[in-house]
Amino acid sequence: MLKPMLALPYGEGDHKAGHRLNFMKSCIPVLDRLGWCIGIEGKGGLGDWARDCFPVIKELGGRITFHPPAGIAKGLGNPEKPIPDKLMEQAELVPEFIKLGLEAYTIHLAPAQASDPPEDMGLERYNSPIGAEQMLEHIKRQVEPLKQLNEMMQGILHIENVDITNFRGGGYRVPTYLALQTGCWLDLLWLRDQTGVKTTIDTEHLFCANNVLRREEDFLKLSHSSGVVPEVMHDLAEITGYWLQKDQVPAIAKDISWDRYIVLAKPNLFHFGGAYRAADDEERIMTHLPIDIRDTRQKKVLDYQLELVASGQGIGAVIEVCGKLQPDKYSEWSPRPYDDDVAKMMTYLTVINEIETLQKAK
Repeated sequence: MLKPMLALPYGEGDHKAGHRLNFMKSCIPVLDRLGWCIGIEGKGGLGDWARDCFPVIKELGGRITFHPPAGIAKGLGNPEKPIPDKLMEQAELVPEFIKLGLEAYTIHLAPAQASDPPEDMGLERYNSPIGAEQMLEHIKRQVEPLKQLNEMMQGILHIENVDITNFRGGGYRVPTYLALQTGCWLDLLWLRDQTGVKTTIDTEHLFCANNVLRREEDFLKLSHSSGVVPEVMHDLAEITGYWLQKDQVPAIAKDISWDRYIVLAKPNLFHFGGAYRAADDEERIMTHLPIDIRDTRQKKVLDYQLELVASGQGIGAVIEVCGKLQPDKYSEWSPRPYDDDVAKMMTYLTVINEIETLQKAK
């Protein structure tokens, strides 16, 4: 039986630099003692660098997954071209890399809209520009392309749950706006069942999406539904678990707890991060937050997922946190290490320590 992996994001630049791999090498003895192994989540695109990298990871007893840029599936299901060119190119390469050890290829599904609002736009930026009928069609159009992609990838395609909002592009990332991203709630499970793909679970995305749908955390002031529920809204809610009506904010229809959602999602891969809202009260970016085990909420979520992995569920977990990336490009980040590698390595060690703590408690 393969050991569960504790992985770091790993792109071509990381492979060339070498220090991220050297750090994981230093962790192999303690991970091995705990019954875990190192791993990577490849970033960017499959290519020559991955052909060189994957055998190195396998030689070290590690495991390999891949996560291309979030926009690679933009346009998935469009009638004119159901599978975007870049995603098709990558899918055709996957069988070669499966032979080199690749076990999962995780994508974000296509958003229904992706147009940035003005920086000073009010809460109406969370109103839906489309109705339930259009959203239902958007989701269903992705079924056949996902089936085709999964077949091309020999069954290792994973779809990840996402936030229902997105950050603005350009130089000012906060506040967020409604992007109607597919897979933000129960539609992820529906698409899994319809297509045969596997799932990757990211609790940061889960909490952020639910903050909008439930009007929690920084979304307490969002408007509520008018109470009028056309039949097509019921059809969409059966699949997505939320109500949607044009010019209104989506709202929860099927309310289940975050831990129950994870059980129902049957994740084969986990993304670990500490955030439970997209931005803090000072409008600083909170996502990809390094995990602080002293935060009782972060600890509870982490421990729950670690116990699932320890029970034999899935490939393992990826430390998906970051430091203060490109501070001149983005809005200000919430408090965290400035250096990205330091942020990732700190959380990596935090999770190792928590694995050991949980094992000793048994």
